[in-house]
Amino acid sequence: MDGMRSALKALLALSSLAALVSLGWAVGLLYWHLKVEKAIRILEEGTTYSSPTSNHLFEIPPAANLTLHEAGCRALPNLIRSLDPAKESPFLVVASAHVVETMNLAPAVSKEDCDLRYQRRKEFGIYLEDGAETRKLKCARLKEWWREHGNEVHQWWRFWSEWCGKKED
Repeated sequence: MDGMRSALKALLALSSLAALVSLGWAVGLLYWHLKVEKAIRILEEGTTYSSPTSNHLFEIPPAANLTLHEAGCRALPNLIRSLDPAKESPFLVVASAHVVETMNLAPAVSKEDCDLRYQRRKEFGIYLEDGAETRKLKCARLKEWWREHGNEVHQWWRFWSEWCGKKED
């Protein structure tokens, strides 16, 4: 009877530990999701175009910009979803720049790597001079790229890593 109680206590302790670990993991996922969503909302509402004569072309809310930079690949699913060609151009320019920057995090060690980075900026980056049709096309391209390659740069369950594509030494 004591052996059965000990086994039951061990099973209960193990189950409690698994529940605690699962809860911690879920809280981590939720934390980053909410943090990134808030940063995107702030970026969407607060990013404005200055003028070509000013020192900065865009006024970007610094805290939101920093959060998205720190989030790295964790921000990609939310950023990709936020890319709606009907949204304001300054937001689309900054949001697409974050996506392309994250796509290009792998070190460039060859000319092909540099060419790929350039191609990504050209193909996916949204610019102020892009017309409505071009913005629509680039948003669609980014969403298609995400469907095809998103799992190569971000695994949704790895909330602790800002870049899932990084190879650990």
